[in-house]
Amino acid sequence: MSEEAIKIFYSYSRKDLDMRNTLEKHLATLRKAGKISTWHDLQLEAGTEWEPEILGKLDTADIILLLISSDFIDSEYCYGTELKRAIERHREGTARVIPIILRSCDWNHSDVPFSKLNVLPTHAEAIASSLNQDDAFTKVAQKIRETVEQLTAKKQQDKLNQQRPKQFNAKPFQGFQEELIAPIREASKPAQVAQPPNRKPPLDTFRFEVATITGVQKTGGLFGMGRYGSCAIKRDRRTAQFYPEDLGNGVTLEMVQIPGGTFVMGSPKTEAQSLDSERPQHSVTVSPFLMGKFPVTEAQYVAVMGNNPATESYDGRFVASNRPVVDVSWKKAIAFCERLSEQTGKPYRLPSEAEWEYACRAGTKTPFHFGDTIRTHLANYNGMYFYGLASHGTYIEESTPVGSFSANAFGLFDMHGNVWEWCLDHWHDNYEGAPVDGSAWLDNNDSLNVEARRLLRGGSYFNDPRYCRSACRNDYRADYQNYGVGFRVVCDVSWT
Repeated sequence: MSEEAIKIFYSYSRKDLDMRNTLEKHLATLRKAGKISTWHDLQLEAGTEWEPEILGKLDTADIILLLISSDFIDSEYCYGTELKRAIERHREGTARVIPIILRSCDWNHSDVPFSKLNVLPTHAEAIASSLNQDDAFTKVAQKIRETVEQLTAKKQQDKLNQQRPKQFNAKPFQGFQEELIAPIREASKPAQVAQPPNRKPPLDTFRFEVATITGVQKTGGLFGMGRYGSCAIKRDRRTAQFYPEDLGNGVTLEMVQIPGGTFVMGSPKTEAQSLDSERPQHSVTVSPFLMGKFPVTEAQYVAVMGNNPATESYDGRFVASNRPVVDVSWKKAIAFCERLSEQTGKPYRLPSEAEWEYACRAGTKTPFHFGDTIRTHLANYNGMYFYGLASHGTYIEESTPVGSFSANAFGLFDMHGNVWEWCLDHWHDNYEGAPVDGSAWLDNNDSLNVEARRLLRGGSYFNDPRYCRSACRNDYRADYQNYGVGFRVVCDVSWT
């Protein structure tokens, strides 16, 4: 079996054994190509403890197929044990759970944990009710193939992500110290850049649309993510000022002017899915600064660094699109800021965590700058990932070009979802002792530690809404890079 083979677990009632066997035959081309390995309880070896073995396979599966029938729902073990763990793994984002309706039964209502997951066949018609069952099984197998191909591509990307830091760290310490450690050493303070006398570049004005969700009828779920009734969206036109930084070759970095102010950082205990790490709430006063209108794009990264850490075309040229650049570690983001500061003569850096949340909220106190809830036509996140409770949107499974959705009241785009964004701070378990002046919270004793954990904010396209909240915090090592991780830059306004 290939290391990249996708592991599939069958959860089914023994009374549906014949239909499970038929589905297995329809997946034969994937299995014989080494793209999948399948497991079911008839593969248990004699003398083994069956329950630990089943649960072990369930916990390591990439795809869990729930073969639904009245017998499955009636089974205490299928419904009470296997289904429960499958939904847990779905919520964790560690497995793709696919219900397949074998025989007609009462499953499509809120009492059933999987009822809001996308089911197969596509129109939820039971396979046994189909006039041509072979055709129905074939269509199900084709959809499973699509999922297998998506997960295989992600595995391959993750494997590359794991290899890159090792290749980089293989350099002798002395060899990469100047390249890496020096920028990190300077990260805790604004770059000291000599300014031409009386340089006051004019700020341009741009118009944008702000969307606010109003009139949500909550009937269950989290942040209005359960089943809901009416949902109105109010749209307003606003203006803001920005400075266009010319990066050459027609590429511009637009830096929006963010006014100073005081806000309450963190989340209250009453906010659904809030965590202890987001508390205690505390008042923070932030000075004015400039912030990127969008996450740094591939085109902007290539213009400054000369490469794209994630992608290059078949002819060897680096892709330079209007999508956010990804596979960027905190260290690479710091290096980008240093290079940009050298090229432009302005003090570019990563935002502090306080600056990021202040900019994201843009004067709001709700979980999202849209309001108490969020929708997939307003941001790019996983709209199909709701704990088996509800589905109210889509999941496009990739990043979108920056600016594809509405901005917040400051004129910043993609603050919720699309890609995670690095902040300058070290990770702390909560806000006890956090700065109240908007500065980055840095630990001097490990400022040179390349393994120190750093802050990420905003969530990404593959995360559910709880990770996209204004207050949500995440952390990874400074050398971590991933296809859902990018960054946004800020600049002190003193030079203007």
